[in-house]
Amino acid sequence: MAYGLMGRVHAEAAWLWRRLTALAAGERGQGTVEYVALILLVAVVLAILAVMLVTLVFLLLAQEVHALIGLTARKVIVRVFGVLLAAIAVQSIFNGITASHIFS
Repeated sequence: MAYGLMGRVHAEAAWLWRRLTALAAGERGQGTVEYVALILLVAVVLAILAVMLVTLVFLLLAQEVHALIGLTARKVIVRVFGVLLAAIAVQSIFNGITASHIFS
């Protein structure tokens, strides 16, 4: 999945580079369709940057949150996330079995 995403980002960046060099050279393209694609690409990049910023803030505040909550709350959080992780793992196994069509 990550390689596909990196390939898509590389393809979009290459397209953007070609488009910007064509615009700088004064060439005309398909018009509105290319501008909409450019706007969507910029929106995706901005969304990724926003998520990265929020993640950075959470990581920088982790020490303060750790000191703020008590030992019992930390134990409860660990248990809840452990159960959630186990549920996701079981669901992944069921999805794999269903997709393999072993029992159908």
